[in-house]
Amino acid sequence: MSSEVARFREQYELEYQAAKRGLEGVAIVASHQFITKRMENMWEQFQHLVHEVGQAEAHRMIFGESLEQQEEQNPTSQQVQGKDASSPDIAKEEQ
Repeated sequence: MSSEVARFREQYELEYQAAKRGLEGVAIVASHQFITKRMENMWEQFQHLVHEVGQAEAHRMIFGESLEQQEEQNPTSQQVQGKDASSPDIAKEEQ
């Protein structure tokens, strides 16, 4: 499990860096489609991590803070129109 989690984290980081280069890189002409695909790939890697280690731990691994800390800083960030942002129907709406 540990090696698989490490692989998911590495893939997430690679997708993040690719999207960031698309936005900020020398060319700065990356297509919206390219950046969107990188973001979708990041979401998939995050979901794999959630499956392996749980949502709170995956969040801490990727963002460096617990969900509780984030909720304390911004209590409404986990709610979208009265729904939990981690629910599958919210994830589909955001994609």
